[in-house]
Amino acid sequence: MRGQSGRGVGHSADRIVNRQDLVPQLLPVLPLPDAHVNTKYELNPPFGKVKQTLACMHHMATYNWLKEQLAGGGTDLLIAECIGP
Repeated sequence: MRGQSGRGVGHSADRIVNRQDLVPQLLPVLPLPDAHVNTKYELNPPFGKVKQTLACMHHMATYNWLKEQLAGGGTDLLIAECIGP
């Protein structure tokens, strides 16, 4: 059902992904009722700006920083542990 969440309650759900985040690409251990629908927005960290670790690529601060960079802003900061290289 395009435009609805996996729960069938009618909420629109877009998906924002970090191309280098491996966690969303893993197969789920347990079946989850949610499904990603609608548009997938892919973010790609610039080389050398974010540490290439699983924890840093999956951290919400990294996602927020990438969205800010795409929008031309600069208010969100990476956490110190994730600043590259």
